[in-house]
Amino acid sequence: MGKHEKYVGDFVRKNRGTLERLPSALFSVSMAAHGDTEGAGGYVGKFEDETGWRPAQVGLFSGAIPYTHYGFVKRLIMKRIASSQGSPDTDTSRDYVYTEWDGVKHFAEDFLARLQPGS
Repeated sequence: MGKHEKYVGDFVRKNRGTLERLPSALFSVSMAAHGDTEGAGGYVGKFEDETGWRPAQVGLFSGAIPYTHYGFVKRLIMKRIASSQGSPDTDTSRDYVYTEWDGVKHFAEDFLARLQPGS
């Protein structure tokens, strides 16, 4: 919570030169993007500072709360967080997906369109 996976940062640091040389973009999926775009943007800014990579295009997308995939303790913690944020989605017997998949698709299509000559 509040940061990107360590292996993603490791990958970016290791391959930063290539990412800067070739067209590249970052899309970040998090629960912070669900109702707190400013907070989600802050996570991306922190990631950019930590890795030194400044992607030309950034997309922020809401994630999910997969309660049924969590252990007992994490399920309770996530339920408490959801409840404290005012979310009614606290039934831990099911999962909640907030990702707007059409937005992800459009982000990818826009990125690919920018690779076309004359775009």
